[in-house]
Amino acid sequence: MTADRAFFAAFLDLRERLALVVGGGGVGEAKVRTLLRSGASVRLVAPVLCEGLRQLSREGVIEHRARRFEPADMEGATVAIAATDDAEANAAVAHAAHERGIAVNVADDPSLSTFIMPAVVDRGAIQVAISTGGASPVLAKRLAALVEAAVPAEFARLAEFAADYRDAVKRRFTDVGSRRAFWERALDGDIGRLVLAGREAEARALMEAELAPPRPLPPAA
Repeated sequence: MTADRAFFAAFLDLRERLALVVGGGGVGEAKVRTLLRSGASVRLVAPVLCEGLRQLSREGVIEHRARRFEPADMEGATVAIAATDDAEANAAVAHAAHERGIAVNVADDPSLSTFIMPAVVDRGAIQVAISTGGASPVLAKRLAALVEAAVPAEFARLAEFAADYRDAVKRRFTDVGSRRAFWERALDGDIGRLVLAGREAEARALMEAELAPPRPLPPAA
């Protein structure tokens, strides 16, 4: 694979979707936990599990098939991840996924993958994904650390605040240009500063005032 291969950047909604993970070691555990945080249902195929995955299996958080991968394990899956230390097994997972049109990621082998998993800075509703197209995952993680240091955790609170008023802003400002101008003014101005400072009650009062219907003009004398 060459570093100039273009990947389409997107965020997938995997809530209540089935994700297949093949591999019971530390890499598999990291992939499983990422999928669970995204709301996916996880089917794990591996003859042996690390302790973290054994615990998830005992708790019933994941479906575990205690054997080597078989193509039938793909049934119902939206995405598949091969995370074994066996190149032949990983290739078998990729081949089965390609045949069925299922998106697949093969750990450390972008040439067999139809999607890659970026380094992610997680701020609640805000996620910043960084990818080098598979050229250097270590570099992607280093860049993610720089972004993480530059984006305060309080921005998650600001995103949740904005989500609470999204519908109200749409009702108040019917065209896209007006809505964009309002959000820029609100988030860059006093409202945004109050939320980031933890003074959310004041921010909400100010937001309610901004969204109040304009008062009718008094009748002409």
